[in-house]
Amino acid sequence: MSQRGDLNKTLNFYTIPSNLLTGTVTFAAHIGNATRSETLPFVPGKKLRIAWVAMPYRPPQPPPPGSNPTDILPSQDIANKAIADLISLYPVAAGDVTYVFQPEFKQSIRLPFACSSNDGCPADTQYLRGLNDFWNRMSREGKWVNGVRPDRLYGWVPEAAPRNICGIADAIWSNPQKRKGRVAAGIDSCGGETLAHELGHILDDKGLRHTPNRPPEEDSRCAGVPEGPAGDYPSTRVYPWVPLENGA
Repeated sequence: MSQRGDLNKTLNFYTIPSNLLTGTVTFAAHIGNATRSETLPFVPGKKLRIAWVAMPYRPPQPPPPGSNPTDILPSQDIANKAIADLISLYPVAAGDVTYVFQPEFKQSIRLPFACSSNDGCPADTQYLRGLNDFWNRMSREGKWVNGVRPDRLYGWVPEAAPRNICGIADAIWSNPQKRKGRVAAGIDSCGGETLAHELGHILDDKGLRHTPNRPPEEDSRCAGVPEGPAGDYPSTRVYPWVPLENGA
């Protein structure tokens, strides 16, 4: 993936003539003295269906006397437009991605959208768990939009929620015994780039990982700073994903 704005640090793919899209193709990368190559067959692209929900945040302060608690919802406008960023970042055609609003998410979350060594990770234990519970309920009750279960579910969180990250994903590689690899969440003001980034972690069972810019235990918690790969990359492990600032 791109280190935003620097094309000299980006692996770019251009449109390939259709008559060449048969057989196999070999990709080779040379960085310093390190070389890596892989030969892959051309196969039909998998279509991706993404459902999204609005995750209500309820501030902990009690409401004024005589009034009811008020939930704050994420920006529907940002959520609707974010798909354009995802399509521009992924090597897919617009018709290969379906992006639909999924109603029925009614759980109010009162904890911050955050992960820290001192306070635990409510972004995981509250937000991702809420999305996984919602996935199970929609499947059990048969309430997915148009009767079709999505490939992935994304929860938009309002900027009003206190946070120290932009997004988080339930990536299988971070904890194979615990993770499902089907949901992710992000703050609305972080936009479509975070949507694309977090869904990248759960595109399939392996998912895309960060470049090794931090120790493995921090990579698994999506500690995405400093940006960019470590100095000895890619002679260490190769993770094809550059993290967002303050994001997963």
